[in-house]
Amino acid sequence: MMKKILFYILAIGLLLGGCGGREQPNNPEEAFSSSQVMPEYDVQNQYLILNASSFLEREGVFLGTDLIGHYLNYYDEASGISGVLCADPACTHDSSDCGAYVETGANLSYYEGKLYWIAKEDPSGHNFYLWRGDLSGRNREKVKTIDWEEIILPYQPRWYVVHRGRLYIQGHTQVVTGTEAGFRVALLSTSLDGSEDFTVLYDETFPLGGQSSVRFVKNGVYLSIELIHDDMTADLTVERYDIAGDTWETVYEEKGIQEATRDVWVTEEEEIYIPGSSENRIYVWKVEDGKRKEVLSWESEQASSPWISGDVVVSTSRIDNIRWVEITTLSGQTLYKGKLFPAGVPGMEIDPNQSSLSLIGADEEKLILNLLAMDGTDAVDYTIKLDITDSLKPTILWSSQE
Repeated sequence: MMKKILFYILAIGLLLGGCGGREQPNNPEEAFSSSQVMPEYDVQNQYLILNASSFLEREGVFLGTDLIGHYLNYYDEASGISGVLCADPACTHDSSDCGAYVETGANLSYYEGKLYWIAKEDPSGHNFYLWRGDLSGRNREKVKTIDWEEIILPYQPRWYVVHRGRLYIQGHTQVVTGTEAGFRVALLSTSLDGSEDFTVLYDETFPLGGQSSVRFVKNGVYLSIELIHDDMTADLTVERYDIAGDTWETVYEEKGIQEATRDVWVTEEEEIYIPGSSENRIYVWKVEDGKRKEVLSWESEQASSPWISGDVVVSTSRIDNIRWVEITTLSGQTLYKGKLFPAGVPGMEIDPNQSSLSLIGADEEKLILNLLAMDGTDAVDYTIKLDITDSLKPTILWSSQE
């Protein structure tokens, strides 16, 4: 009963928090021409790290899914209470009828007091839909069809993102031309209602294997594309789409990079950083005047490209079955260096050092991780927070065992 009472308080607080600060825009096109950060309308880039995850943070509350689960969960920092994001006291949370039910990789967004996500209507069907609903899990409605043959199959979406009043889709799909493998990268946009079709903003096919990522900062959409050659060198390009002006600009391009790189990061000031590694050394480069300039580097026994999220650099390794982490700011200040789980994870029966590890997001105060392990023949999924300000004190936000 206490969880249900807290849930309603939580939902009301989130709704009020979404209406505070700035007035809702009467003319979205005029309001969104602003070059300022608008937290109530902008994507939380720090959680655009893992494309299979749905996670967001709002007013001291975390919302999201497991990697292998189908239900939205919440964790309230003030009370320390977590649960399934469903307001029906009679619901058993074990079917698609539950108000918290979503599909894996739903790409959760919070916008103007509503939750948006991507899911099918019929699990056996092909089409996906953009859905919208109250924080209570009620009043769910289909907003837009995402057609299987027109969108899903040809573009293979990796991200569905609600940003400044529109839905954006970033596609990344493998293609084969003759005997050569390559990949296709696309960016599409549409309204948050059924009034318009999808507009293709970018669509290019490349003759090499590679990877792509996207970042949304104010009125800029940064699309990074890395092409991998047979000798493992890479060509990296960062394109910027200006939402207000409907124009593209190449802001960085380099061929023959010898170091391994990870997804590009863009700060709120629209500064571009590239994390990477080579042999036993880790690097962070900043793009200045279209060139890559080294701003950080350090030795690492098991160097692998770090993540950059929330303006912090996160580098992990596992040595002798123990996980280690180094967390620094982009200015080079070390926030933490040592064991990733110095005191284990209370409440987690499986050794976190032996679990599969994924970074969901980070900032100067915390890491959000997913840990996936086998418990006998069953997979167990944990979403946890590590407090950087308190020696990486762990908190289980939710788990597939609950």
